[in-house]
Amino acid sequence: MFFGSGYFQATLHPWIAGSFVLALLFGYELGVRLSSAGDDLPWRTGLDAGLRLLLRQRGSSSLEWLPSAVLGVSLLCYSCRRWKERPRQSIETWSAMMVESILLALPLLFLARLCGAEAITSIAPEDSARNTSRALLLASIGAGVYEEVMFRWFLISCLMVLLRGFGLEWGCRLSLAWGLSAFLFALAHHLPPFQEPYHKTVFLFRFLAGAYFALLYWFRGLGIAAGVHACYDMMAMMN
Repeated sequence: MFFGSGYFQATLHPWIAGSFVLALLFGYELGVRLSSAGDDLPWRTGLDAGLRLLLRQRGSSSLEWLPSAVLGVSLLCYSCRRWKERPRQSIETWSAMMVESILLALPLLFLARLCGAEAITSIAPEDSARNTSRALLLASIGAGVYEEVMFRWFLISCLMVLLRGFGLEWGCRLSLAWGLSAFLFALAHHLPPFQEPYHKTVFLFRFLAGAYFALLYWFRGLGIAAGVHACYDMMAMMN
């Protein structure tokens, strides 16, 4: 099923998309555990690091396991939806999804160049200070998984439900959900605990990238959105 018949529909199935992201999450968590000596927070990135840091600052460091646990259980439950209808050729489909993720990350690299900054990522500068291949890989995977689940899977779904109460047409609700999720995605990089300095070009790029990820999530599924996000971050930091 390597880009063959049924591939594009298969990637939208909860089992394929959910298990693909779940595998990325497992690889990220395992890599962080094996790489860290004691405190693993310096090896974490983006939304994951931010959530754990906020818990630590509020004296709840014993609950730092909660974000990954909630995420893992949520993805597992999602993966089991429509179980009897799941595609059978999972390994071939996951392999093709990796290739597709790399290909679909290339337009974002081009967009970053148009915006005048070739290395804009979802990762705060201090997160990439350990400029090693392992650190960059873990940072990219972590950002792709946590941020796509939060800003696309969870936020767009919630916004679609909330906007229904305003009596808007389905297409209008969807457009607003995409736009709001992209705006909040860009804005989140300038909020505590990291609070990156505001730069108009960077904010604009992240808004456009958020809109692109929203389109990918809706038309290609959560797995592709997370894969493209991770691949883009990795390629941008290596650029």
